[in-house]
Amino acid sequence: MNDDESGLQLLEWGLGRNPEIADVKSFTSLEPSKTSLIVAGIPLNLGRTYFLILRAKNNAGQSSQTASNGVVIDRTLPTSGTVSAHFVFPKSYDRNKNYVPGASFVVSWTGMKGQSGFSS
Repeated sequence: MNDDESGLQLLEWGLGRNPEIADVKSFTSLEPSKTSLIVAGIPLNLGRTYFLILRAKNNAGQSSQTASNGVVIDRTLPTSGTVSAHFVFPKSYDRNKNYVPGASFVVSWTGMKGQSGFSS
């Protein structure tokens, strides 16, 4: 992360149960040159939604805050299901060509359901 006009004075990350407040992990300094972050050692509750929050302040005194989409903690295995894959030939395919214009590959699944709401 950078600010080309005045430079960054402060960059912090936090973890919250809503996108506005770092109530799970208080804001912690982060080097602006970082391109990834590993969050570990924080107890997270099953079924709860968490948000990663970043806030920055530049040398001109302007600040900004943003949050990730919520992530639901789901440690349960989904119910098993079936995955099907099909190569679909166009109606005009004459079986004499190695190249098949208009063909598609379709993948579908049925019978799967996870605690976080994922379902087929």
